[in-house]
Amino acid sequence: MPGASSWLAALGFLVSRAACVPTCPVALPFDWVRPAYAFPWRGSDAVWSFTRVFPERKLVLCTVPGAGSTPTRNFVNALASVLSHGRYNASVLPYSKAHPEMQQAPWLHPLEMMPREEVERIACDSTWTRIALVRNPFARLLSKFADKIVRHGYETKPSADSSRNDMLFRPPARIEDGLNFSAFTQRLAAVNQWESNAHRRRPRRARPDGKTSGREGSGDKDVRPDGEAHYVDEHFRGGSNFCGMRHVPYRLIRYESLGDGLRQLAAQLGVGSDPTIAQQLDDILPHNRCLEAAKLRKYYTASDVVRVRRYFHEDFVRFGYSPQLPPACNDSAKKAMRR
Repeated sequence: MPGASSWLAALGFLVSRAACVPTCPVALPFDWVRPAYAFPWRGSDAVWSFTRVFPERKLVLCTVPGAGSTPTRNFVNALASVLSHGRYNASVLPYSKAHPEMQQAPWLHPLEMMPREEVERIACDSTWTRIALVRNPFARLLSKFADKIVRHGYETKPSADSSRNDMLFRPPARIEDGLNFSAFTQRLAAVNQWESNAHRRRPRRARPDGKTSGREGSGDKDVRPDGEAHYVDEHFRGGSNFCGMRHVPYRLIRYESLGDGLRQLAAQLGVGSDPTIAQQLDDILPHNRCLEAAKLRKYYTASDVVRVRRYFHEDFVRFGYSPQLPPACNDSAKKAMRR
């Protein structure tokens, strides 16, 4: 039957063509945003996103909290002003109030609030630029402990249970531990034990609209916590939790070379010579590796190193940082840094 053989030959050709079509390996789980949830501030249901999406320029910026997020936010605000020409996204978050800082940036398109299929498309599209700003986990944790606990511990947001005095500090820090960094790293290392201990689980706080501060669309006021996201403030959480980092391929810009990395990005976008952009880039101070190494060696005990290395193991591997404290600088290196 020549007709049948021709049909089979055509089918074989189509199957071989289909086999040659590349497929995207990115497949986001349905709950991929859960590790990136942030605790609401006291008396507020405001939500903060750590991603900046510029659809028209096919750009995604992942700003991991504690990895130069303040100078980066200033840079991104300037970048948005230049790229959007005054236009912005009026609906920042579809189901919750925006954090005050997000209200100042209404152009923001949070990646976490996009449909999962759209995020997968962005992740698979080679014409998109996807950049994540990351930092050495040792330095990031110490920096955020100094900022959020030592300097501003009593001013910041509590955990879901605001009635307990020992939860006024950002979790897992406790007031009873004082400003002891080693006690804090012990609390952090115990997170996995907390998760497996059922009686320690606390319900998420209900929002005024009847939903919880957890996943969108849930009307249950007594939902189980979202693991690490429930027990650990975002500034102390592993950077791999944010921006779909475990699934979406990102090009990394390290905090240690933040200025150079953002200058390259500005040049790629064709806005490097803009005065507003240039000013923000000039305000980014060069990284002092000698000073950082001295601080880490001053505050980290051997036990702290072990605990932090284990807790942030995924970050050390994904971001390519050494699991050892950086070596102290010799005199010649210190002189070179001062030049």
